Formats: sequence, C-alpha cells, structure tokens
Amino acid sequence: MIDDNLKETQDRMQKTVDFLFSDLAQIRTGRANPAIVEHIKATVYDGAQELKISELGTITTQDAKTIIIQPWDGSIIAEIKKGIEIANIGLNPVIDGNLIRITLPPLSDERRKEYIKILKQKVEAARVAIRNIRRDFIEDLEKAEKDKNISEDDKFRLQDQVQKLTDQFNEKIAQVAGTKEQEIIKI
Repeated sequence: MIDDNLKETQDRMQKTVDFLFSDLAQIRTGRANPAIVEHIKATVYDGAQELKISELGTITTQDAKTIIIQPWDGSIIAEIKKGIEIANIGLNPVIDGNLIRITLPPLSDERRKEYIKILKQKVEAARVAIRNIRRDFIEDLEKAEKDKNISEDDKFRLQDQVQKLTDQFNEKIAQVAGTKEQEIIKI
C-alpha cells in the first residue's frame, strides 16, 4: 500500500513538472512559438461558443518572428483576431487572406526582466507544490507507523526515497527554468 503511495507521489510530482513546462511555454521568448497563442480564447459563432485558438485552427510558425493561424472555418477569422487583441498580450494580429499573421515585436529589456520575474514566480510555485506533495507522503507515513502498518525502519527508508524523488524533481524544475531563462535573455 505504501509503495503504491510512493508511485502516486512520483506521478503527482511528474504532473507538477509537466504543468510547469506547459505553463512556461506560454511565456514569450525572442522566438515565435505556437504556445503563445494556443490557450487564448475567442468568442465565435455570434457569441455562441468560447473556444481556444488551438481548437479553431492550425497554429504554426513561419519563421523565428512570425506565427501563422489558419482557421478551419474561414468565417470566424475576425473573431479569432479580436480574441487575440482582447487577450492583451502585446501582439498585433493581421488578417492576410484566409489566415492570421502575427509578427512578434522584439522584446525590450524591461519586458525581458518582467518575463523572468514571472518565470521565477511560476518556478517557485512548482517547487512549493513538490514540497507539499512530499509533506503529504510523509504525513501518510507517520500515520501508517502510528497505526502499526509499517515499521520505523520502513518509514525512514521511504522518507529517504521520497526525499530523493523530491531532489530529482527539483533538479528537473531547475533545468527547465534555466533553459527558459536563457531563451528569454537571448536576443
């Protein structure tokens, strides 16, 4: 039972890192990335539905500075453009025939610093989540020992294992954060 909890703890920690990775993909760097706009919602079909842009069309990058959105339904192109403008993320979409072209302006030093600050906040939130997951597991161990379901030796062995897991996932978080910070700083 406790070994299942350890596996569940590892899965929860992995989900935390995966969420951080997808969350950081939305932070703009000097390069075009579809993740910047795919989560933005647009109200389409005369206000009948609010959908993510990724659900409304294909998002690609033409080059390092240009994102192309090609809606599957050409009649909603203006609504997608409006959704991007309403999101207020500093992008200026332009309708070009049956697609939307977004040219990313270069990041100012001030904007880069702001993005790094946001990055550090998200990374710290992920570290706190990892620590909370570890704490939950240790509390379960304490309860199991108190109920005489595991021995004291097993408790300490499992605490060591969960600490090693915590260290591994904190290292992954540090690697992801370092890579993203370098992408933001890079001109």
